[in-house]
Amino acid sequence: MLKESKAYTHHRVNELNSRFDSFRDEVYAAVASSIAIASLPQPTDAGYNKFSVGMGTWESKQIYALGFSGVAESNKYVYKVAATSNSEGDFGAGASIG
Repeated sequence: MLKESKAYTHHRVNELNSRFDSFRDEVYAAVASSIAIASLPQPTDAGYNKFSVGMGTWESKQIYALGFSGVAESNKYVYKVAATSNSEGDFGAGASIG
């Protein structure tokens, strides 16, 4: 009985460790995605816009992001859209104007 209990406990601990490893990979990918989007450059002169590519890395994850941003002709607002897809198969996007 003790042997079976130890085997069961060992199995459950290994299962829990596997879940933690998977969660860690997802978090690392999310952090790398955030860094990639935050690294996208944008123009600063009125009337200019650009496509950009950013890269983020965190621990073992390397992620790329694509973006488009610009400054209005009036120089009164800036806009940006960005998207990323990470190695865990997750997709993220954002847009802003201000």
